[in-house]
Amino acid sequence: MSYKGPDVLVFAPPGNAITAALTDLYRKLRGGSGGKSPDPNDKGWIVLLLIIWWIVLVVFEGWLRSRLPFTISVIGLMVLICSAPILSGNSSRAVRVLIETLIVIGAVALFLWREFGAQAMGKWILYTTAIVLVLEIGAHLVEWNKDDSIKRLSQWSDLFKFLENDTSLLDKLFRRQQITYLSIPLGFLIGLHTGLFFGYSDAMTFAACLIAILSLASLSLTYFLINSFERMIDPILTTDRVYSRAVRTVVPKSKAKKIFTGTQLVIIVPSEVDEKSDTWDMDLAHAATGLRKICLFDSLHSTLLLLAFLGIILSFAGVNITLTRVIVSLIVATLIFCQLPFSIGQTRLHRQLLWRVKGSQEVEMRKNLDAVAPRFPAFQLLTSLATTGTGSLLYFLLEELIKNRLKPLAG
Repeated sequence: MSYKGPDVLVFAPPGNAITAALTDLYRKLRGGSGGKSPDPNDKGWIVLLLIIWWIVLVVFEGWLRSRLPFTISVIGLMVLICSAPILSGNSSRAVRVLIETLIVIGAVALFLWREFGAQAMGKWILYTTAIVLVLEIGAHLVEWNKDDSIKRLSQWSDLFKFLENDTSLLDKLFRRQQITYLSIPLGFLIGLHTGLFFGYSDAMTFAACLIAILSLASLSLTYFLINSFERMIDPILTTDRVYSRAVRTVVPKSKAKKIFTGTQLVIIVPSEVDEKSDTWDMDLAHAATGLRKICLFDSLHSTLLLLAFLGIILSFAGVNITLTRVIVSLIVATLIFCQLPFSIGQTRLHRQLLWRVKGSQEVEMRKNLDAVAPRFPAFQLLTSLATTGTGSLLYFLLEELIKNRLKPLAG
């Protein structure tokens, strides 16, 4: 019996283990599912490491300025809010929304009661509840719509079968808004650091944290609204000298467009028309519309959040926010960031397909396209508001309702 030597034990370098742990923690904090394989190119662990170092520095500064208890309380609130996705577990969507909402509202209420007393809880609990409900329920609805759209696309066409498995691509294309959640720890740390440095009172320091969070979130949402605008105005479907239909990812050549648009999904169809083109064109037009609607729902959610954040920031500045201004702002912002780019993109999609046919075929295809790829989103009432005489009447009724019935709430 020959001796083959001792077994060699291979230990992973400690740095790799720390990186893996930070990457997994960062993915969970963003609400990522434990079942999804992590992206090997994800550098989020670097951001998380920098935030941890920043927390250490802020705690040290609070100790130097004899405000350590308040500093620990603010950081504890930040950690509890950021940990809500982990604490909610892998339950159903409805259960996760309920758990995360209760965690955030409970943490804010406990912090306000401990630091400022029961009299300071009323208005802030109302603000917190409204924002958390819009954020949590809206985010889960957007996620549900994305998953449902992808499942529908992957079932009927081999072209989109890869979307079921390539989850990292989908996250990059449609869920980059998760970066907005970074405004919570960054805003807390910026506000706390500013308050400690300039010697603000506890109330002013906490207000600085809220303003920083809402300002960073508003900037992030504005960027992603521009990003979705660029995506939606793209026809998605294009023609080229190819033999078969295909779906490709395209990175814009322009640096500016690459920053504001990023990677896009493009459906490529042959320039020449054959006997089966009509059926394929309708199917692919429906698929392109489904992809565009993912951006549409995301933009609608971002618009609601942006208006809510800006409204609270303006209230800090003493600006009177009435229900009339809220409703008008919501209608205008939805038209600009949701309705308009969707309609432009759908019109360009129609033109890409209609130029390939002539005469009676064009008339027939136009009717079919209006059915499977409508120019206006089906859920939008804003189309009728903008294009018919009912808009003026509805605005009048809303204004009178606000003046006469909801005046106590507005005041």
